[in-house]
Amino acid sequence: WVELLGIKGSELTMRLDQKPLIQGALVAIDPRTRDVVAMVGGYDFRDSPFNRVVQGRRQPGSAFKPIVYGAGLRSRKFNAATMISDSPKVYRNADKRNSWKPKNYGGDFEGDISVRHCLTHSKNTCSIQIAESVGAAQIRSLAQALGVESRLPNDLTISLGSGEVLPLELTNAYATLATGGRYAPPVFLSRVQDRHGEKLFASKTRLRQVVSPAVAYLTTSLMRSVVEGGTASSVRALGREVAGKTGTTNEQRSAWFIGYTPDLVCGVYIGFDNNDPMGRAMTGGGIAAPLWLDFMTIALGDSPKTKFAVPPGITFATIDPKTGKLAREGSASGRRESFLTGTVPKEVAPLDSGMTGAGFEEEF
Repeated sequence: WVELLGIKGSELTMRLDQKPLIQGALVAIDPRTRDVVAMVGGYDFRDSPFNRVVQGRRQPGSAFKPIVYGAGLRSRKFNAATMISDSPKVYRNADKRNSWKPKNYGGDFEGDISVRHCLTHSKNTCSIQIAESVGAAQIRSLAQALGVESRLPNDLTISLGSGEVLPLELTNAYATLATGGRYAPPVFLSRVQDRHGEKLFASKTRLRQVVSPAVAYLTTSLMRSVVEGGTASSVRALGREVAGKTGTTNEQRSAWFIGYTPDLVCGVYIGFDNNDPMGRAMTGGGIAAPLWLDFMTIALGDSPKTKFAVPPGITFATIDPKTGKLAREGSASGRRESFLTGTVPKEVAPLDSGMTGAGFEEEF
């Protein structure tokens, strides 16, 4: 229930008129220093002192997928233009004598699509195939290097974010990607001084390279597509370069959005403490991303707009989006794509592919 405060033209001004049963968390981190610059652990501390940022483990769903894709890129078995079959498949578990037939959120399948398209539209089937190829152990290893300390499953469900994590650790993992693959733990206490002003303690952030800058950049590049034309397109309203990923768990029990600019990383989680379903369409893109946008708009204010820098080890090439191969000269539908140096496709698209259609001007 809300209370109507005023009407101005077609806009209504309202405020919440009841304490919500739903809970949530928000944490913002400066990726360069790892200072935790904002933290909200719930709706009202007086009613619930439980801090969901640092105490509430929940399944992140698709918000975990960038780590899966990062592992795929790091293995060099996949690049942004690699074609993956988005189609139904049954996975059989011989030990448990059961089978698993995962599906996409909307229930549809698109056939052969690129890795970039897979993450942009959060295709579960593609994420599973990447995990099947590189192995759950490699995904767990990358997650731990980025900053995820919670125990993660050692099977294919890890690709869909089945492991429970803290908002703080997953947001800090995104901060590691934002800084070109350099990790440091979050900092809550910057310094301590006595009553005379003498310094007793000062934090010293030491960023440690845990994944190559090129892999971190490509993972960020994939997440930029999620914002530019995917499940988090609403946050384009920030008017800055943003990379991020939405997450929605089964039956809409948890909704996430974690996103970053080069200067600030913010993670938002929403859900009931008892893990009840929130209701139809309560997705990360629908309810978590708008909160992220509200916060980031104020937090960044009129600060200078910065861009993600391209590190060494990245090569750009024009590819045919239908096949993932190099586009023919003069192709109207060619798209400039980024690759780890040495992974650019060598084959050229056939004559009947990519010669018509609208051009692409985005560079990722």
